[in-house]
Amino acid sequence: MASYFSINISTRPGKHNILSAILAILAGAAALIWPNYLYYIVGGFLIAVGLIFAFFQFSSIVSAGAVLAGAFIIVKPALIPYGFAFFLIVLGVSLLLSVGFSVMGILSLLLAAWLISNPGSIAVLIGIFLLFYGLNNLIKYIQSKTSAGKSDKLSR
Repeated sequence: MASYFSINISTRPGKHNILSAILAILAGAAALIWPNYLYYIVGGFLIAVGLIFAFFQFSSIVSAGAVLAGAFIIVKPALIPYGFAFFLIVLGVSLLLSVGFSVMGILSLLLAAWLISNPGSIAVLIGIFLLFYGLNNLIKYIQSKTSAGKSDKLSR
């Protein structure tokens, strides 16, 4: 006698998506408004995002990379471009390897290359990246909520 089992694993949109989206939008706007306090803003953002990712068990590599880059930026503010570029490289590679051909992964790697080659434009680039990152996460969160709502209505 043959028995067949089917296991369906689906994930619901997590709270870490909305928290990191809101945090990124606030940090991006703050980086554009107050570029003189950039190392506090970026360092605090990276440490907070790393702790959020660790708390929600998102990815240990990205979590550790974010916390290390944030601590590195706060300790050595002159090296903000290289610390944030390190975070962007870790984020971009992990997005490309885990999600596939991701727009944010490619954007992260391009911005990291731009930061390393042109460190003088750090405040604008970080502000723009954080705004794009936050808006991208917010849009994905809203899309997952609406698609989950549609699938619930269809199953009824």
